[in-house]
Amino acid sequence: MIRQIDVNLLELPASIITLAETFTVFGLQLILVGGATRDFFLKGKKPRDYDFEVRSLTKLPPGENWINYLHQVIEALKDLDYSYEKLPFEVYRLSHKKFGVVEIASARVEEYSGGIDLRAFGHSDFRSTPIAFIDDALAFRRRDFTINAIGIDLMTGMVHDPFGGLEHIKQKILHPCFDHFFNDPVRLLRLIRFELQLEFSPSPFLANNLARFNLLKCSSFYLEQEANKSNPLLFYKRLFDLPQVRVPKFLKELKSVIKIPQDYSGYEKIKDSWDLFYFLLLRNYFNGDTDHFCLVMGEVFNFPQKKMGQAIQQKNDLEEIKKLKKEYFRNLFKSGAISFCGDIRVFALTRLLASLDRDNFKSKLEQFSPDCLILIDWLFHLGANFKFEKELGEKYLPENKNLWRNLTTYLLFLPTEQ
Repeated sequence: MIRQIDVNLLELPASIITLAETFTVFGLQLILVGGATRDFFLKGKKPRDYDFEVRSLTKLPPGENWINYLHQVIEALKDLDYSYEKLPFEVYRLSHKKFGVVEIASARVEEYSGGIDLRAFGHSDFRSTPIAFIDDALAFRRRDFTINAIGIDLMTGMVHDPFGGLEHIKQKILHPCFDHFFNDPVRLLRLIRFELQLEFSPSPFLANNLARFNLLKCSSFYLEQEANKSNPLLFYKRLFDLPQVRVPKFLKELKSVIKIPQDYSGYEKIKDSWDLFYFLLLRNYFNGDTDHFCLVMGEVFNFPQKKMGQAIQQKNDLEEIKKLKKEYFRNLFKSGAISFCGDIRVFALTRLLASLDRDNFKSKLEQFSPDCLILIDWLFHLGANFKFEKELGEKYLPENKNLWRNLTTYLLFLPTEQ
């Protein structure tokens, strides 16, 4: 499907239009592709990251081949204050002070050696052939989903949509462009990410063929990268719930230690793998050996040993705090100074500050690590709502901040029974 739009709707910087015009002078066509076009048609979002596919509009000069000619054009742009970095697969990262950085890639076809079978492929285990003149279906079939296989010619406004991606956006469907889709293990990870990020569903064909994926050559780098672009907790839950898919040893070990809690309170605040590790560590939702949990998470995600040690110490402090007498806090529950909202303890800090015997608890808590800032940060992360009068806050919090950080964290981990 090809239609036309008004390029002005994209609200592109003038410098990007100038770049497209410059390529036209050299007989080349820039087509905006990838997430920029998808998000424009999905949300009306103006492009901020620019990925272009470049093709030739005219016959090449006599004696020139496509790769050499494209490189000569990129080199010539240096006279116009552009700089570039050459990446694999005839991709150029072009920089200019007026627009920052864009990526320009030659149109190409990709073929996995040996054809489609049950062997494991890595993310880059294919042969790439750059092509100057190519039709949309052949050029775009190397992409993952049809919603990501939509291009816009910046000079004409022509929309290139060979696989019906625009219709799939309307239907909120994720469908592969080509059968080689299943050879790339990262595409399974991207499927989960887009399910969570865009709230799209796999097409019936895709849902019925997930077992064709083989993740044996998938690295933890791509796993973490895709998980962090959505929500790691829900990402791993979805991945672990998939039908039988061949996975590497590190992913089996990760599945054995990431015990997804039934109660997801606070999950929406988990932004990356470290958040996930700390969430599970402090909430104590993993059942098993803490040392093994920390070892696996640390090795898979390459966490610094010092940072992990600090988190474990905070967790140990928390366990000690939980051993303190709880009668006083139960009385606060009964008096209404502390109430519940789901799994998150939400309390009026004014009443707590006004009634708490600070000196008594301060002396008990000072035997533990004095700086529990990371714990109270996580309390905010989980959505606790503090309400206190400005005067009381200014009076008590500055001089007793470590005490209150420990106490409020302690309250978060109290049993729910009153």
